[in-house]
Amino acid sequence: MFALMVGVDLALVAQSTTAWPQHESTVVSSFELSGAISGTARVFYPLPLANRMTCRMLQVEPPVAEMDILDAAGEIANMIVGNVRNCLENPWGSIDIGTPAVEIFRDCVLKNHSMSVSFCSCGDIVTVSMAFRNGTAPWDYLRSSLDRPGSDTLL
Repeated sequence: MFALMVGVDLALVAQSTTAWPQHESTVVSSFELSGAISGTARVFYPLPLANRMTCRMLQVEPPVAEMDILDAAGEIANMIVGNVRNCLENPWGSIDIGTPAVEIFRDCVLKNHSMSVSFCSCGDIVTVSMAFRNGTAPWDYLRSSLDRPGSDTLL
């Protein structure tokens, strides 16, 4: 589904404790989660990948205005986090997702977190990170669903 929407294939990256490569600019979409599970979900993209996805999503040639990149990154992150929510609601109950806050950070170094999953596209990394509050940590459930052969649960 993701590849059809934005024309970019993603492959699951094995979890690692090393830092991801530094990019000059990183687009970060943040969402507050509430309901059965509360916390924060974030999706990180290198700006060049966000630019390519925006061009393909809008079917335009570069350059693309920064506002268009932020809007598209928010929509794409909303799809990803919405699919995470769908995976979690069956075992845990109703979860609400807030409106995304999308920003571009300069000279941002991303580190792999214990509650994150990353995907590779054309050498760039997209990371989905979740931080849960109130002792809720359903990440093992998500990780196990991604580890099944042929699974594309999040995307």
